[in-house]
Amino acid sequence: MLSRLRSKLTFSNTVSVLALFVALGGTSYAALQVGSAQIVDNSVRSTDVRDNDIRGRDIRNGTVRSADVRNDNIRGQDIHNGAIASADLQDNGIASADIHDGAIRGSDLAPDTLTGRTVLESSLGTVPNAAALDGKSSTAFLSAERLVTSGFVKLSTGQTKTIARSGPFTWNATCTDQGAGTTQLTVTLESTEAGAFTADFNTGGTPVSPGSPATVFTNTSATPVYAIGFPATAAAPSGAAPTGLGFVAIQVAGADCGVSIVLWP
Repeated sequence: MLSRLRSKLTFSNTVSVLALFVALGGTSYAALQVGSAQIVDNSVRSTDVRDNDIRGRDIRNGTVRSADVRNDNIRGQDIHNGAIASADLQDNGIASADIHDGAIRGSDLAPDTLTGRTVLESSLGTVPNAAALDGKSSTAFLSAERLVTSGFVKLSTGQTKTIARSGPFTWNATCTDQGAGTTQLTVTLESTEAGAFTADFNTGGTPVSPGSPATVFTNTSATPVYAIGFPATAAAPSGAAPTGLGFVAIQVAGADCGVSIVLWP
């Protein structure tokens, strides 16, 4: 039997048989290729997919959701610069620990939103040129401590009151009822130092010395009066030289008479 087969086994027969096997094998291989239509929907699982084989182009845009991402697994390097907008952030979700120190600038703040309690006072420096006004040192201006103000001193008719003092000088006021509804106000200046002098609005001034007061204002009126009455200005040999103004009132502010003096000695 074998001798009969060997007599039929030629080169052409052998090639023909090999060709038949190749053809049949190729058809079988082609028949084993599986397409999407041959796969049951929702039947492919994670274990069926080779690790690290799914790429971005294999995922449909917009299909990956928060629930698909493991918690605490997204890092800054995974997010495209400038991709997160305000609408992507949860309200009141950003805390101080989430902000880099020194990252917030003035341009990031809404106008008029910072209050005094927001600012750490110890961190504030001196305002530029705060020690000067219009380029002048603070010593060029009169400080409030050096001002002498009497306030509005009220007098009833028949009263005499001391209005102000400065150095050797004292200003006194007297209110007098002149009858027929008229009131007289008189202001005098006394000095404990001889050879002193006081100014006035009308003449060249008046000498004043101990025991010899100078009248710096006097007026009688039946109607209300309120005005700048006299210069509260005087000079003494010792160098005392207060300068100021005296304001006078008759039948004003519920008083028969009134005087106020402002001095800048």
